[in-house]
Amino acid sequence: MIELGKPSQAIPILKNYLTATQNSPDSILGKIWIGQAYLDLRKFNEAFLISIEIDHLILESDPISDPLIQSLLIKAQALIGLDHPGQAIEVLEFAKNHLSNKNSPEIKGQTFLLQLKLKGKDCARLPSKDRLDEGQTRDQMDRRGLCLLEELLIYQKILGTQDPRSSERASAQITGDFDDYAKACSGPFHPPQKDNRANSIHRTANELRRYQAELAGQLKQDCSKKGDSAVELLNSWKTRVPPAMVGSLTQTTQSLEKFTSRIQ
Repeated sequence: MIELGKPSQAIPILKNYLTATQNSPDSILGKIWIGQAYLDLRKFNEAFLISIEIDHLILESDPISDPLIQSLLIKAQALIGLDHPGQAIEVLEFAKNHLSNKNSPEIKGQTFLLQLKLKGKDCARLPSKDRLDEGQTRDQMDRRGLCLLEELLIYQKILGTQDPRSSERASAQITGDFDDYAKACSGPFHPPQKDNRANSIHRTANELRRYQAELAGQLKQDCSKKGDSAVELLNSWKTRVPPAMVGSLTQTTQSLEKFTSRIQ
């Protein structure tokens, strides 16, 4: 039911399953499914609480690696939904530190994919919503571009897991994040408002249009350079990623090659 996009229908069935399995190792899997259903329903508090139940069950049984990481990922996503990003990052770091060769490619891919999503949210905070002068605007847009290049390094880790589903989702995430960056690079940007004090600088309508045009030109060049750097970085990986992941890498590269044309 969860895979069919019907998490609300899945929960009663899974609860019956838990009743039958009691606190056996099989109940861990059932609780993981319920936790995922709660996340899909945006019931983040319930998802957080069941992740704690899973932790207790794993400690009381003979733990295997994948359920431990799955529980941590549910907890991290629940904390994100509850607007506790700092705690979510701590949980995710704990999960990453516990990855080993015992974990499946799917679990490794899901872990790094969540890290990628958190990084994307962090990048999207720039530039701030405040009115900024030219220097501040260029600085914050530059920082956003560098943030996106760091995001690509997480993508490289996802490719290394050889999990096709996570790689496909990561490619879509990166394409969307760079699309948003292109829109941000296009502005419009508004200078700080000035008051009527003697030392204030007032811009006429013509001056404001010139400000917009000059800043837009500078930002287009700055952002285009970041796009070129992203493509260059991806191209450098062609001979280093697992053969099965070349298709995902090529798809992402081709998308970012069109980045400059999306800056209006």
